[in-house]
Amino acid sequence: MPEEKKDEFVHLTIDDIPVAVPAGTLVWAAAQQAGIEIPIYCYHPKMPPLGACRMCFVEIEKLPKPPQTACTTPVSEGMIVHTKTERVLKARRGTLEFLLINHPLDCPICDKGGECDLHTSPCAMALAAPASTNPNATI
Repeated sequence: MPEEKKDEFVHLTIDDIPVAVPAGTLVWAAAQQAGIEIPIYCYHPKMPPLGACRMCFVEIEKLPKPPQTACTTPVSEGMIVHTKTERVLKARRGTLEFLLINHPLDCPICDKGGECDLHTSPCAMALAAPASTNPNATI
């Protein structure tokens, strides 16, 4: 008797949008496929996910200790993910403030000169300048 082929897709919901992605897909990639933007700074296609920047926070129902990192969490059947809850936005604001406190706009490391994702994200997220007295850290 031939073995019945199982559905190779995992079905989940992200911000009330039903999504079907291959098993093993990370929450961040599933959200991207659904057109949902989750900020992330530590992603590189040639590196394994590590969740170092902590900007990809999401809330996943029935998982302990929210928020979780979307770039390191694989999808599971029936998963319900929220990307814009107050808890998630507060965590992202705190992380972004921490990243920007001592990061000057005229960053000597890269040649994007304040036009990198790190500097444009606060504007996109409608965040105020960090609560810092460092004049280089203000946007």
